[in-house]
Amino acid sequence: MKFQVAKSDLEFALNTVAGAVGAGDSDIGSHFVFRILPGTTDQVQVLASSNRIYAHCTIPKAKVTEEGPAFTVEGWRLKGWIGMVGDVALDVETLDNAEIQIKGGKYALRFRSLDSAHFQTMDKTLANANLTGKIAAKRLSAALKAAKSFASTDETNKPDVVTMD
Repeated sequence: MKFQVAKSDLEFALNTVAGAVGAGDSDIGSHFVFRILPGTTDQVQVLASSNRIYAHCTIPKAKVTEEGPAFTVEGWRLKGWIGMVGDVALDVETLDNAEIQIKGGKYALRFRSLDSAHFQTMDKTLANANLTGKIAAKRLSAALKAAKSFASTDETNKPDVVTMD
């Protein structure tokens, strides 16, 4: 796969899904997964999943110049590198040896890719989903803020606190 994208557009997509990137560096959950959006030939999608949260976002204005298989890039490494690069066009390319090369301005870096086949997408689940309602983002945000004080993480830290009757 080969595509070109503005740094700001890639950064927007990465920030959108970053909350789903897991901690650690040895499994696919700590990586961003890039793929051509199914059913298209010209849209790049970035996905992330920590086995608890799943997120995906189409990268705005990415220009695909060569199709290819999906690839992964370690989340913290890519976010760190993107932070160093000025606001320039980035060239992203898969190489033959499971490496990804990203060039931008005077910077170029290679990243190792894990086998993206191990990443569990939610394509089938989302395709079979039925829309049951819509809620405005501001209203959802307000509801979550109101419920926040009633949420607890004690059940993960102190399972004896949680009881079932």
